[in-house]
Amino acid sequence: AKAKKDAEAAAAKANASVSRSLRVQLAMYARYFNAVLGDNVELKARGVLPLSEAEADWAGMKGVVYQIGGDGLLAAAYLNFCVPNAIDNRAMHQPSSQPLTDEQRMENLRLVAQTCKSLGVAIGRTSELAELLSVAITRPTDA
Repeated sequence: AKAKKDAEAAAAKANASVSRSLRVQLAMYARYFNAVLGDNVELKARGVLPLSEAEADWAGMKGVVYQIGGDGLLAAAYLNFCVPNAIDNRAMHQPSSQPLTDEQRMENLRLVAQTCKSLGVAIGRTSELAELLSVAITRPTDA
C-alpha cells in the first residue's frame, strides 16, 4: 500500500513538472506570436490575438494551442510573416458572422500543411498530421 502511494505521489510530482514546463513553453510561444503578429489587424479583430501569455492561465494556454492549430488562420499569418505571400489569404476560409465549419477549418489546415511541405518544412508523418488536424478542430474545455 505504501509503495502504491509513493508511486502515485511520484507520478503526481512528475505530471506537475511536465505541466509547469508545458505552461512555460506555451507562454513563450504566445509572447512570440504576439510580438511578431501583434500588428495584424484582421487577427486582432477576430479575437485571435493577443494570445494569453499568463502561465497561470491554463485555459488561456490551451487556447494558445487551439489558436495555433484551430482554424489555420494564425498559422497562415505566421507562414506569411516568415515567407511573404506563401499563402494567398483569399484561398483561406474566413469566419464571418458564422464560425467556420469543421470542414472549412480542415481545408485551411490542409492548405497550411501543403504550403509547409512546399517550403520544405518537415511536418511529420501523415498519421501524426491527421491526428493533429483532428485534435486541432476540437476547441479545448476550460477543465
